[in-house]
Order: sequence, then C-alpha cells, then structure tokens
Amino acid sequence: MLTTKFTPKKLTFGKGNEVTGWFKSTNGEKIQFTITNDGEITQTGEEKILHPFVVGLYEMMFSND
Repeated sequence: MLTTKFTPKKLTFGKGNEVTGWFKSTNGEKIQFTITNDGEITQTGEEKILHPFVVGLYEMMFSND
C-alpha cells in the first residue's frame, strides 16, 4: 500500500473544474500542477509520473459518481 504524505500550500479553484496549486512532496520537492477544464493535467517536478495527490484530485473533480 502506498502512503503519501504531503503539505498542501496553495490550491486555487477557477471557473468550472479548473484548479492550480502546489505542494511539497515527502522528499522536499516543490510540485506545481494545473488541471484544466477539459481534464488536461500538467505537473512540474522531477517525477515523470503524476503524483497520487494530483490524480486523486482529478478523479474527485471529474467523477460522475
């Protein structure tokens, strides 16, 4: 089981389902991200895969459940 600990620093919700923000990962890296209204995700940082926090936020915003 993967456990992720992070300290959110800033989340900004725009019109519709747009959100931008940043947080520091457990290794101290600052990760900035944007989720656009059409569901496109961009993320900065050394990680090549999307951070689980960003994926969870995306799923929460675009889920039909």
